[in-house]
Amino acid sequence: APEAPTSPTVRRLLASEIGTRAAEGHIGRVNRWFAGTQYIDEVESLCVELLKKAFRCNYADHRLMGSMIGNLTVYHALTQPGDRIMTAAQPFGGHSSNRHDGPAGTRGVEIYDVPFDPEKLEVDLDRFAEEAERIRPKLVVMGMSMTLFPLPVREMAKIVAPWGGKFIYDGAHQAGLIAGGQFQDPLREGAEILTGSAGKTFSGPQSGMILWNDGTLTEPITEAIFPVLVATHQVNRVA
Repeated sequence: APEAPTSPTVRRLLASEIGTRAAEGHIGRVNRWFAGTQYIDEVESLCVELLKKAFRCNYADHRLMGSMIGNLTVYHALTQPGDRIMTAAQPFGGHSSNRHDGPAGTRGVEIYDVPFDPEKLEVDLDRFAEEAERIRPKLVVMGMSMTLFPLPVREMAKIVAPWGGKFIYDGAHQAGLIAGGQFQDPLREGAEILTGSAGKTFSGPQSGMILWNDGTLTEPITEAIFPVLVATHQVNRVA
């Protein structure tokens, strides 16, 4: 599901004057780098609250220019060069943003494959448990651009928890189904962070989002978003 049509209302807002406005920084007058953002703050605050409601989570950020930037945010916020992570390889549906040729690779982390059953195209949990115990990844990031089945989030998160490993769910292609309650709910099943696309199954404009529940992750995530990865962020798509 790489794309989906948007509604006439969305298309009108994308063409509106607000798309010419700059609103660098975080929500709130004292946090902005430019004046005259009162109504933009109101729009963005509403967007955050709606995302939290839709995904049943405590925290959300809407400023990402794409779901790949959400994954880069995770790597910038939670890893250091040389850390170990485990991700799904492309032949089993994994996405390049979590591989050597994407944001994960640019961060300089060591990337190991999550074992899959090649016939069932499902995670091989027994082999994953063995490999994870040996590798002890800081993050397990599952982003599936080809999804046939729900992922065993609860089981995988439990396996890496003893050494402080975190499970990250890249839901770029599944975000609309997750919000609509038609697919698994990663944040309820043990994922620390859910990244996603506002396009694809969410049927909004091309952009990204990141959602989480643990308040201790808020500072590293928001500081990675601004001023590192996002500046002015196209307010018309937020509207």
